[in-house]
Amino acid sequence: MKQTILDHIPKGEQNAISAEELSVRTNKEKRVNRQAILNMRKHGIPICSTDKGYFLPETETETRAYIHSQLSRLASGYAALRPFRALIKREQERYAGQLSVSDFLNEEEKSAVGATNADSGEENL
Repeated sequence: MKQTILDHIPKGEQNAISAEELSVRTNKEKRVNRQAILNMRKHGIPICSTDKGYFLPETETETRAYIHSQLSRLASGYAALRPFRALIKREQERYAGQLSVSDFLNEEEKSAVGATNADSGEENL
């Protein structure tokens, strides 16, 4: 499948192929093609994508533009996590010094084991 998709991805942004057209040409669902393209990228094949579609970069400018767009997406996604990190921090501060449920259960379990050992005459090691 990898070669089939690559056969249909043109060089240069001006020749980009849309996800819809790629799906028609490869006779594969768009999500299948997206996953295959992701895997090819992970294995070193530089496939760019923009709102125009998929393409192999022809110039350094196209390559740099793609890198910039991906870094912008990452920064935007990272920024969207700020309120969640702040929520966790507030919760940690709110409950500082208190046991978590799992810590509480572990303490209860240790107490129960200690009581059982004491009842049986065993030393609690």
